This record gives sequence, structure tokens and C-alpha cells, in this order.
Amino acid sequence: MFAENRRLERVKFLPSLKKIYENESINIIDLTSFENEKKFLEGTGALVLDRVNKIAYCSLSPRANEDVLEEFCKLTNYRSLKFHSTQNFNNKETPIYHTNVMMGVTENFVVVCLESIPNLKERENLKNSILNSKKEIIDISLNQVLKFCGNVLELKNSQGRCYTLMSKSAFEGFTKEQIDVIKKSSEIIYSDISTIETYGGGSVRCMIAELF
Repeated sequence: MFAENRRLERVKFLPSLKKIYENESINIIDLTSFENEKKFLEGTGALVLDRVNKIAYCSLSPRANEDVLEEFCKLTNYRSLKFHSTQNFNNKETPIYHTNVMMGVTENFVVVCLESIPNLKERENLKNSILNSKKEIIDISLNQVLKFCGNVLELKNSQGRCYTLMSKSAFEGFTKEQIDVIKKSSEIIYSDISTIETYGGGSVRCMIAELF
């Protein structure tokens, strides 16, 4: 974790997580030693995983270090697809701090802000990877990123029905055509979480994460 106060949260949280899964055979991968080298990889914020095709999409930033990414991929048998994405903050181009701000992978489509990737080769590599995985691209703008359109998460219930979760801000930020693409394969559920988005800085995917 990049922020020291978040490391304290981890110390409190991990024992509870271990207790939940104490009757299951789980393998804990501990990469926290990288913090001593000032290298970080903040979980499913820094990583957007295509679990079917074993691809770890990662926008490199102070919170997503390339060395830690490659170690994660080596230990989990994923292939990394790394790139750099930026947005304007206080009139300065700065790295997007988490990949899940500008990208979300579902079973049939990928929401992504290609505009945020200034390097055209990296942009093309990402686009080709998505298309090669047989997923449809929903290309959002930087303005839509600010409305949390990239911070979506697809869940599946016990009957195999897919649901794409997002905030009200994101739902209203998508175009009708983009909503239609989502609805082809997934039902949309959204809620007004404007207080959390305004003061917490994250949206629906950040809240739910990916605990399986």
C-alpha cells in the first residue's frame, strides 16, 4: 500500500479475512516486503483482471509498480498488459492513480478510456488485447472517467445471470448507445453514492472489490 495509514488497515483486516476462509485451502501471497523498497501494487485498484484469459491490466503509477506487477504475474500465472494513463489535475497531466478508474473488464465487454493513454503504441496494444479476448470495447472519454464510468464491476448470481454495478453518476454519464451495449449481456444496477464519490474519491468497484 502506498499510504502508510492504509497499511495499518491491512494489519487489522487480514486476521478477519483468514478467519472467514479458515476451513478452506487458501494460498496467501504476501508481497508487502516491496514496501521497504518504496514499490507498491494496490490490489484490485491497481490491477484490473481478466480472470478468464489470465491478463492483468495495469496502468503504471506510484501506486502500481512494474516490478511488483511482474512478481504478481509470475506467482499467479497471469500475463501483464501494462501502460501509462494520465488525466489533467490542477492544470497538470498526472498519472491516473488506479487502473480501475479508467477501465473495467466484464465477461463480454470492456469499459476503457483509450483517450487517457498518451502513448499510441501502448494504446494500440491495449486495444488489440481486448479485441483478441473477444470482448466488445466501450470507449469512454476523460470526462466520463470523472463521472466514474470506468469504475464498474460485473457480478453473476447463482443462476448465471450477469449484473453490471455502477453509481448513479456513472449511469447518467454513459451515452444511450453505451448503455445499450451493456444491456445486451448484463442487467444494470446503480445507486446514488455521490457523498462517497465526492469525499472518498472512489465509486462502486472500489467499494465492492473482488473477494471470491
